[in-house]
Amino acid sequence: MPDLSTCYLGLTLKNPIVPSSTPLTRDGDAALHLEDAGAAAIVLHSLFEEDIRNDERMIDRFLIHPERFGEASGHLPARHDYASRLDRYLGRIDYLKSRLGIPLIASLNGDSLSGWVELGRELEAAGADALELNAWHLPGDAEESG
Repeated sequence: MPDLSTCYLGLTLKNPIVPSSTPLTRDGDAALHLEDAGAAAIVLHSLFEEDIRNDERMIDRFLIHPERFGEASGHLPARHDYASRLDRYLGRIDYLKSRLGIPLIASLNGDSLSGWVELGRELEAAGADALELNAWHLPGDAEESG
């Protein structure tokens, strides 16, 4: 059998098969099946800094001014029960790391320098073996019409 090993993001992998952002990488059992099928690493779906900030703003509105949303107060989770988008992502890393024997690569789309750094550190601390930086630029001129 030929040697298919490769190096990706500083990780030595047994082959170049690395499933990326797909519903299969979100589910623990499906991720195990990917590993059994020969995946050498798994890339999680991207965590978007802007989504985290938007969630924080929305929760802050309810917590700081609950009287403005009286009719909705019964639908809010108790503070100790609330898991933010970031908490869920970090928990998914922890869960998958405990079940998989292959590297787990977190994916981050940040839109501020502090977001890239702070969130990247949290993903690393949660157990991610590497970090994919999901950066994109929308080409075009906002001043141009048509």
